[in-house]
Amino acid sequence: MYLSRRESLDTLPNEILSKVVSAFEQQPHIPRKFRLISVFARVNRRLRSFSMPLILQDLTVRSCDRLSAFVEFLEGCEEAQKDYPYLSYVRSIRIGGKSRRPNDYNVLYTSPLERIPLLPNLLDFECVDSPLTPKFLSSLAIHKSIRHLDLAWMSTFPDTQQFPSLRALRLHISPSLFSLLDIDMSPPLHTHSSLTTLSIDSSYTWFDSIVGHLNFPNLRVFCLQKTYSKPSDIFQFIHEHPSLMEVNVGFLGFDPVHMRALELLIEDTVPNWRDNSDFAIFAEEGWCFGGPCDVYSLRAFAWMSIDVEAFAFKRVPITPEALSYAHCRRPRYMATEVALRLRSEQPDQEDLGNSPFIEIFDLGSLVAFHSVQYLCVECPTGQATDFANLMVGPTSFLEARNMITDQTCRRTSGNTSDSGIVFGRSPFLAACLHTGGICCC
Repeated sequence: MYLSRRESLDTLPNEILSKVVSAFEQQPHIPRKFRLISVFARVNRRLRSFSMPLILQDLTVRSCDRLSAFVEFLEGCEEAQKDYPYLSYVRSIRIGGKSRRPNDYNVLYTSPLERIPLLPNLLDFECVDSPLTPKFLSSLAIHKSIRHLDLAWMSTFPDTQQFPSLRALRLHISPSLFSLLDIDMSPPLHTHSSLTTLSIDSSYTWFDSIVGHLNFPNLRVFCLQKTYSKPSDIFQFIHEHPSLMEVNVGFLGFDPVHMRALELLIEDTVPNWRDNSDFAIFAEEGWCFGGPCDVYSLRAFAWMSIDVEAFAFKRVPITPEALSYAHCRRPRYMATEVALRLRSEQPDQEDLGNSPFIEIFDLGSLVAFHSVQYLCVECPTGQATDFANLMVGPTSFLEARNMITDQTCRRTSGNTSDSGIVFGRSPFLAACLHTGGICCC
């Protein structure tokens, strides 16, 4: 594009201005108010009209005690709405710092949020520092365009039907939730049709109050971390939502899940995880199975010594018709990506060869894992003296079965008691590692 010598900043087309701004925005060490886009807003009307949509697009309030000033700013924008559609520029609001941990003391500062004026194009709302309540959520429901909610929460499951466009919901459960007396632990059955992603962090026993009472017919991604809920209840929840393709679960205080149970979960071949009689059919395979954590399962095969404390997987239907199978023993899914945290039977053992970590190469004998392309494994192993040589066996075995597309083997941390194996890396597994449920690097 040709520019004459008489061109100035305020006469440049928006296309050129956008390139100029993007070139200088790659300097995060510069305070926001001194960045080029903020300077433009103080030059003249022409540059202000260009910069304000970019400035207001993503709003961040780093401390809850500044919420009152933040809401007053939005109310000022509402008064100027006749001349400048400032409120229509806002796409996301983030409240809170980097800790992402609910602080119950901050609840005193959140009342101004109920006065937020209508933001017609608001897509994302995040508040993780201060626990919120259903009353606030009702006031937020005027923003019908919201697609993603990330909230510190202190009540039963929120009424997402107030948000017709909502697709993703992430809840960080408040530590003081169970001191509240108005929690209904037996809510009626509700259907949440719009949600495709559900993430619950620090749930402890909170998930028990909603499991069996909620239905998500279009749920594709489910993440549950730091939970004391029974594995059988969680497995049943996953089974009752056949649309689920990505799952990430981390337990607290329960016996680890057996590897065979995880295979059955991925395949979706158990119709009722809460009824032990449904496992009788597997006795003909030469071993007994009484549930995901059955300590009496017969360890007839090497991979049955693998116990899982946290897991994540991504699966696909075996055939397009597989999802139509109803209460059938025929496998419906196969895993394409798997992340596991294993429990070592002998955490103080110096020899890694005596750990179930070495048995991971036997995953190739499980049908649900035949199509795995990315695999991450973590296991406490004691003093790992020769980690690289230990990985030769599992790596060669998985490569021979064409289970992976690429692979790297590495220690997962500076602590010699934590070792891991990473076969390939994908955006899905990277996200799972970020949640803390699976921690491989």
